[in-house]
Amino acid sequence: MDNSVVTVTMSDATARSCGYELPRGGKKIKGPSVHLASILAQNYGNMRVEARVSEVSDKYVSAESVAHDLETNFAVKVEVRRKILDRYGKRYNEDMIQTTGLAAAAVAYRNAVLRVIPRAITD
Repeated sequence: MDNSVVTVTMSDATARSCGYELPRGGKKIKGPSVHLASILAQNYGNMRVEARVSEVSDKYVSAESVAHDLETNFAVKVEVRRKILDRYGKRYNEDMIQTTGLAAAAVAYRNAVLRVIPRAITD
């Protein structure tokens, strides 16, 4: 995991990309980014991760990811669902549906990786 620290601290821009902050309900939600999860997965060792869009319905796009620690044989599957309707109830165009699906897959990837790698390492 030392390689993860080296990678994250290579530049200020890389370090900043390893977290996210979103306004929700008047508060700020902070957490580890998809980029950090990718760095951790690459350096954790003997880990396999897969993410894909699993379903597109009239109202939602679903994505799933599986992270598998091959050394301990511990695997986690995570599903993420995102709405594909605007505030007026109109369905997004195909390009936005694809973008939303890819974003959902990235979030599923992050969540799966961070559930497999022990928190003592990721915090």
